[in-house]
Amino acid sequence: MNHYAETTDRRLREFWILLMVCVAALTIRLVFLADWATTPLFHVLLGDEQNFHQTALSLLGQAGDQTPGEVFLYQPLYSFYLALVYAIFGEDAGLPRTLQLLVGMGTCLLFYGLGRELHNRWTGRLAAVMVALYGPLVFLEGQLLAPGITVPLIAGALWSLLAAVKRARTWLFPIAGLLIGLAIMGRPNLAVLLPVAGVWLLTRPGSFKLKAASLGLAFAGLVVGLSPAWIHNAMRGGDFVLVSASGGHSFYIGNNPQATGAFHVASIRGIDDSNHRAYRRSLTFLAERAEGKKLSPAEVSSFWFRRGLEYWREDPAGALRLTGKKLLLALNTEELAIHHPYVFGKELAPVLRFLVPFGVVFPFFVLGVWFGGRRREGAGMLTWCAALYLATLVFYYVADRYRVVVLPMILPMAALGMLGLKDRFQKRGWRGAWPAMAVLAVTFAVTQLPMLSGAYRARAVARGYNRMGKVEGDRGKLAQAEIYFRHAIRLAGNDPNLQARTNLGLVLEYRGDTQGAQRLYLQTVELDPNNRNARIRLARLAERSGDLTGAIRWWEELFKLQANPESARREISRLRALQERNPDPRL
Repeated sequence: MNHYAETTDRRLREFWILLMVCVAALTIRLVFLADWATTPLFHVLLGDEQNFHQTALSLLGQAGDQTPGEVFLYQPLYSFYLALVYAIFGEDAGLPRTLQLLVGMGTCLLFYGLGRELHNRWTGRLAAVMVALYGPLVFLEGQLLAPGITVPLIAGALWSLLAAVKRARTWLFPIAGLLIGLAIMGRPNLAVLLPVAGVWLLTRPGSFKLKAASLGLAFAGLVVGLSPAWIHNAMRGGDFVLVSASGGHSFYIGNNPQATGAFHVASIRGIDDSNHRAYRRSLTFLAERAEGKKLSPAEVSSFWFRRGLEYWREDPAGALRLTGKKLLLALNTEELAIHHPYVFGKELAPVLRFLVPFGVVFPFFVLGVWFGGRRREGAGMLTWCAALYLATLVFYYVADRYRVVVLPMILPMAALGMLGLKDRFQKRGWRGAWPAMAVLAVTFAVTQLPMLSGAYRARAVARGYNRMGKVEGDRGKLAQAEIYFRHAIRLAGNDPNLQARTNLGLVLEYRGDTQGAQRLYLQTVELDPNNRNARIRLARLAERSGDLTGAIRWWEELFKLQANPESARREISRLRALQERNPDPRL
């Protein structure tokens, strides 16, 4: 009876602890979302959010960016998630963000279970607290992006795998396979976890027959988890694309003479990244022109992968330096954005400034590897999974929403490191704990290396304000749009990639200030010789003012920059015909 009462009390205590963690997680996310909802970015979708949204509509048979006959260019997990939400609740971009608050609470429970399975209740508690307070995840959960779904899927897969082995629950193997299959649809480089998990299972004690059966069940779940992507692609693509056709050009983004280690589209003639459809068309056009034949999506991907390998062959020393930089960026506390920058999120939602960054949890992960890497069941598997996954970022490029996926592998180990450090202090005092403290300090120092300048952060914030200005401009709120654009220009200085000057010029056009607009467009062209939008606006202004010769000149410059210059050629022909009928009196 006493044992039963003690067990009941322990379970009740654990319930209240988890409830407090979940309430804290929900409160933090509500505070963030309340701040984010006051910005024009909450209800209006831009960039990748818009692409996932449009692809979801296409999956539902409605108008979308993903047209019939195309395989997925980008990872489709989140589009499937949005399609499910829209099918049940209706099309509302704000609803998935709100639902992800509840997913965030569930994520805390999954990390608790994974940590507890790794070691004990305290490991689970600390892992749950860290994921509840991890700022980049809170930020990304508020976006229509995959991490809010992918992170809990991986945590659930790893928990199921550990529990299946430690508790001899065979039925959990197909669940683990299913969850990791779904997660790979959201982040294909998670496939590196599969051989690690397979080797770990095969090298454990027990009969080979039982281990082979376990692997077979997990593989069956994996196939089911991946099936929505590969079936869709097989029906539309004509060749086999397991998840998406973006691997080759993603590799090229991270491995070319202009690569920075972060997301950066190379400024070469013909690549048009003004929107996702134009980007896809330009990549395909350039690949087909180089190969001299029609290419499938998989062949286009292979073409750009070979271009990345050419960079390694032509400049191996530069490629190695870039790889070292990417390694340091992968371990750095700063977040490198593809979509909205985290530093911009901290400016709009102050709660993010007080949350836990990567540079705090990673040093404790290293301690966890040192203290428990060999002695704890599953610790070695998590360590190798984390190491290989981070290596894929170095192989491609580093981005916030890609790195956050490593959390299920490092936070339980970080909790193990915290407990190991506490035990070392209790048993040996400062004298016995100083080596661990030294490792912690050195690792922390590595994460704090100044890889990004203050100017970089200012430009990141400027791009955020530019997006808000664009949203307000599209809504017709020109005065507010102008405020945002001018603030972005002040912050970014002479950043050649900033679109705020062109956007502000368009606002001035609407207000009738064509001279002010023209000055801004000319500044943009001077700073960014490859800018297309500013040249289009200059051509339109010249034509409206009667300067057909100037308009033709701008279209001819644009013709040289486009991969497929048919639209520019048509405009030049039209203007020359118009010029023949109405000669310019100034000539």
